[in-house]
Amino acid sequence: MKFLKPDLTAEQALDDGTLTYTSPAITKPFKLESITLKADANITETIIITRLSGSYKLQASPITLAGDTKASDYDAVMATVDLIAEQDFVFRPQGQANFQPGEQIKVQCSNDNKSGQTVYVSIKRSELR
Repeated sequence: MKFLKPDLTAEQALDDGTLTYTSPAITKPFKLESITLKADANITETIIITRLSGSYKLQASPITLAGDTKASDYDAVMATVDLIAEQDFVFRPQGQANFQPGEQIKVQCSNDNKSGQTVYVSIKRSELR
């Protein structure tokens, strides 16, 4: 049985700058169900969704990492899409998208075209048991 967690949400007026939303660090494992981005009207912008590893990958690594390797070295872009005169975008991971404690999700929307629109983000997650 799946238990949905409360949605994580953010909004940004693109006239005020790019949307860069980073979810809070999670203390319990969860599964990413979907990310929805919706604009007030059609926009032509780039959307980037990134999985931020936090310190999880370093802690779980069975080997010692030398030098100045940082947790950010393990961040992974999950999706990049160029919206062209579109109002919404829904990202659903293919396969399992299970997140561990400390990992985060970052959603970015460019404001290259200064459309004056506001974009809204909703991240749906469920508990892992």
